[in-house]
Amino acid sequence: ENDNRDWKHVWILNNKEIIENEEEFKNKNVKIIKRFGWKYFYYVTISKYFVLNMRQPKWLYKKDDQVILSTWHGTPLKRLVFDMENVTSANKNYKKDFYNQSRNWNYLIAANKYSEEIFESAFMYPKENILTYGYPRNDILTNHTKSYKNMVKEKLGLPSSKKVILYAPTWRDDEFHSAGNYKFKLQLDLNLLREELGNEYVIALRMHYFISDNMDLTGFESFAYDFSKYND
Repeated sequence: ENDNRDWKHVWILNNKEIIENEEEFKNKNVKIIKRFGWKYFYYVTISKYFVLNMRQPKWLYKKDDQVILSTWHGTPLKRLVFDMENVTSANKNYKKDFYNQSRNWNYLIAANKYSEEIFESAFMYPKENILTYGYPRNDILTNHTKSYKNMVKEKLGLPSSKKVILYAPTWRDDEFHSAGNYKFKLQLDLNLLREELGNEYVIALRMHYFISDNMDLTGFESFAYDFSKYND
């Protein structure tokens, strides 16, 4: 209901140079700052609303009048936090830290009813504070025209005549080289997929940024594409 221009938007990024010159941000009331720079500490201190898609730092002090909205970052198709029997690759205080940090969330967004039920269990988060509204990041997948989609395909070097299947798996807690560096073995049978779908589809692979292994797609160059290093 409010005009968005009445709000001061501050975006926090690890690498703010990635998008600060993007056309969509020009002439908008959006300020882009670097994560953990001095401006970061200033704005997270004075801001009324703090929207985040991951846990906030343990040392971040939440003021009484500040509202934290957690959007999380995906559909929980694996066991998370308190639904996990063993946490093999995180620190021994992982569950305790997660619980304490999530108690500072005023609200948690769920993309669907399935996620709502999992978050309530896995995060021990009160159901009355879960907002099952869907993820705004998914709007771009359904709201844009065919010409826009073809523009994206051209930018990525994908054939405009083919449909695209996106495979974006998460990392696995029990398969890792070291903390924060996770193994990944592609379980897809690319030969079978190409045989069954290759006339109409191509596969776009997007690994989780925790995964340190590189995908070897030799022999599938015109069918499977690895966009793991692509920004968005």
